[in-house]
Amino acid sequence: MSLHGACNCGNNDPSKFFIIRKSGALWGISCMNRTCGAEYLIDRFCKPGNESIKFNNQVLHFNPPTSVKKDPKFQVRLSRKRIKNVADLKPGDHVGFDRLYLIWHHAIVVEAQAKPFKLVVDGWDGKFYKMKRVRKSLKQRDVKHMYKFFYSQKVEQENPPELVLARSKSRLHAKGESAGWARPVLIRELDDRYGFLNANCEHFATYCKTGDSFCIQNHWARMKLKETAREFLLRSGKTFMKELCSKVAPEVLENIVQYLLNKGSNFLFEGIGLTGVVLVELLSFEDAYKKLKDQLGRGEIGKDVYYVELGRKLMEFLTVAGIAGGGGLVVASLGAPWAEVVLSPVLMIAAKAANRLVTRFLGDGLLKYLGKAYDWLPQTPITSIKNFLVDKFRKCIEGCEKAMAWVKEKVCEITKSVCTKVGRIVKNAIEWLSRGWNWLGNKIVDAENYLVAKLNQCLQNCKKALSWMKTEISELTKFVGSKLEKFAKKVVESVASGWKWLQKKVDDSRKYLVDKFNQCWKVCTTVPTKISKAASYVSNKVCQVANCVRKALAKPVRAVVNAVSKLFSWLL
Repeated sequence: MSLHGACNCGNNDPSKFFIIRKSGALWGISCMNRTCGAEYLIDRFCKPGNESIKFNNQVLHFNPPTSVKKDPKFQVRLSRKRIKNVADLKPGDHVGFDRLYLIWHHAIVVEAQAKPFKLVVDGWDGKFYKMKRVRKSLKQRDVKHMYKFFYSQKVEQENPPELVLARSKSRLHAKGESAGWARPVLIRELDDRYGFLNANCEHFATYCKTGDSFCIQNHWARMKLKETAREFLLRSGKTFMKELCSKVAPEVLENIVQYLLNKGSNFLFEGIGLTGVVLVELLSFEDAYKKLKDQLGRGEIGKDVYYVELGRKLMEFLTVAGIAGGGGLVVASLGAPWAEVVLSPVLMIAAKAANRLVTRFLGDGLLKYLGKAYDWLPQTPITSIKNFLVDKFRKCIEGCEKAMAWVKEKVCEITKSVCTKVGRIVKNAIEWLSRGWNWLGNKIVDAENYLVAKLNQCLQNCKKALSWMKTEISELTKFVGSKLEKFAKKVVESVASGWKWLQKKVDDSRKYLVDKFNQCWKVCTTVPTKISKAASYVSNKVCQVANCVRKALAKPVRAVVNAVSKLFSWLL
């Protein structure tokens, strides 16, 4: 693979791109860097004039992702339809499955057939701790709560089904290949494994459908965490107020605060926290109601989806306010104030989970009727309750501001008296510290003189030791030099005598070899004459043997010939 150019993020390694192919033909590439995700396609899918790179000698153009509206108020896209017959699906559709445990599962349809039933999808699959992208055939029981998501005409035109399926196939793992251990939360930028927050099934499906990898469930969960944090601060804040009033200046506030602490203060402050929680949920519900109304007016969603989502948001408000508020009152009645702070987030999370179970149990039909009933009311009761609570909260805040001003005045008086006492203590401490500092300075001077004397003595001893070592080293150097000189002379003499002996042996060996070579050469020159003599002798012997054989066979051959001639003459 070859790549000429670089991605927007600077990635120029061809092995760090997903390759999009259709029937073996190259359609494009996609950057593996999750913060970039840039896609480069052939001319068929891109507008002219976009930035281009060359991959395997084929020019590809940058394809900007299609913008899709994301509303964090809702967990999934509102433009959806529940699928009861798979014949309503076609390849390249984006489908979602409403699971009981809060999270929606997303996939891309590859093949759909009603009779006989057949539904094949691409997406993340496997156990949570070991996930991989696969092509999977679903059974009929798996599509009980399946929805099809609709996109605008612009998205459908810029991302045709064949491109959606090619993107999906480019992200699948080969047969038998595992994606490895999944990361529970996040994964690195160039990691190809499953990540619960930044590489889940919805990221896969939205990329295949739009070219942009995003997850609406993440935005929704982030918004829910913010709401839960606000409610937790309100609920824990009322407990902190109660503890503060019981411990700060009780002698000053005894006529007001002590009465509240002894006469049902748990329920008073719990009521303040509960009112704040209900107000947060009311504001969230009213915001979602306005957005649903606007989308219905613009024709982006149908009435059925409008009523179902309205009923779902109404049930969420009722369950959260009921469970979180009622549970808080029960905990307050036990008289354990700081247990309320610990149990508050638990109650709110339990309320959110209970809302999920309740809406799943009621189903879209009952939620639809509940939304219709709420929308039929002449005046929105939620708005009335919100206005009432806001007015009461405003009055409560004004009273708290007056109380805080009075407490501030009293705290200033107490602070002045405390400051005078602390000033006296600090003055005495400074005098004691100055005396101690003088004593410590004298001790430090004495210690310094003692250390200087010891260091001078140590330096003199070191000088004596260095001079002794210098003399010893010079004597040792002379002794070693004389010994080395004698040894070197002996070595030179031995090498010279050995070289003479070796040279003599080499000359003797050369003379011996020359003599032997001359003898061999003489022998080799006599060989041809001996061979010619032997050949003439052998030829004479062969001629003698042939003459003897010819003479011995002449008479028998002649007799045979006469006998044959006589036989023919007799026969004729």
